[in-house]
Amino acid sequence: MNITVNIDGEQKVIARLNKIDEKMRPELKKALNRIGIVLTNHIRGKLSGGVLKVRTNRLRGSINYKIFDSIKELFVSAGTNIAYGRIHEYGGTIEGSPWLTIPLPAAQTASGVLRARARDWVDTFFRTSSNGNLILFQKRGKEAVPLFVLKHSVTIPKRPYMKPTLAEKRQTILSELQSALKRVIG
Repeated sequence: MNITVNIDGEQKVIARLNKIDEKMRPELKKALNRIGIVLTNHIRGKLSGGVLKVRTNRLRGSINYKIFDSIKELFVSAGTNIAYGRIHEYGGTIEGSPWLTIPLPAAQTASGVLRARARDWVDTFFRTSSNGNLILFQKRGKEAVPLFVLKHSVTIPKRPYMKPTLAEKRQTILSELQSALKRVIG
């Protein structure tokens, strides 16, 4: 058994829906652009001492957004291309081959920036710590100043700064999308 339904003005309805779709894409792109700006500003704010201590501003400065627009998809993505951004967001273990050099306060500036690489320091020597790590010391007169701890691995705790932004800015995202729809549909 077949049922056929005819709608008066079917072609007009389809034509109108196609016009809405044509108008919708530019409006959605504008809304996604505003959403991208909101997300990147909020993430950068989280990296301004809130979640992570700012040292060089490299991670915070790398936060950006991109709008992806293809025939099937239209979306905005915010994030970073800095390799260590992921380990801060999700946590994890970093393993060295054979050692990771972890700077101690004497090897850093007041803001925590490395003064020089471990191999660049002069008058240095190693000692083994009680837990099996190596410590690189520098001779300064009669003193020995610890500069670096050398470890085989380091576990970084997760310190999310991107994922919470979606939850915190959810209402703003929805409002932008609703406004775009209202402008198109009228």
